Amino acid sequence: EAERANRAKTRFLAAVSHDLAQPLNAAHLFTHALAQQLEHPQYLEAVNNIDGALGSAEGLLAGLLDISRLDAGGMATSVQAFCVDHVLQNLATEFGVLARQKQLQLHYVPSRAWVRSDPQLLRRVLQNFLANAVRYTDSGRILLGCRRRGDEISVEVWDTGPGIAEPDQQLIFEEFRRLDRGGQGLGLGLAIADRITRLLGHRLQLRSRPGHGAMFSISMPRAHAL
Repeated sequence: EAERANRAKTRFLAAVSHDLAQPLNAAHLFTHALAQQLEHPQYLEAVNNIDGALGSAEGLLAGLLDISRLDAGGMATSVQAFCVDHVLQNLATEFGVLARQKQLQLHYVPSRAWVRSDPQLLRRVLQNFLANAVRYTDSGRILLGCRRRGDEISVEVWDTGPGIAEPDQQLIFEEFRRLDRGGQGLGLGLAIADRITRLLGHRLQLRSRPGHGAMFSISMPRAHAL
């Protein structure tokens, strides 16, 4: 009965996410068309705010769809050997802009290491790590880099945020679990990262103390350069 209920939940989330995505996409098109016809700055700002809210809703639905696909075993992987810098460099550029908007410093340490993983899914995991680092760090810096650990490469994201108490360090990987009461999102990012990590057979690690920031990492096998 529990397995049937879980499958029903998965199908429901997939159906809802798919059905709601279509009217949201149409609303996006309408706001873009309306913005092109408006000249008054105040009205343009309101339309842009609406478009931003629609984008946030689409992001939440995408998270729900990812959770349902991961639970149902419907997310395919494409594991291959590649230079990890190809993924990390683009992420550092993307999130460096967001960090500067908050007066934060994002440091990236380039790496020539090769790993065996799925580059797209690895990117999804690291996006969640970096997004949380930027969101919850009010001052200081964020560090993105690699560490060699035997036959594995550990990609790590360090921040100088508020840190996470030990009793909460398992809770934050549950769906819809958030430690803060403000901000946006359903608390799906780390749940998705955890599922993707297990799907790939990698290891996810969290080290943190309240008041001393946090470090999230994902470890994967090393590979020979092609």
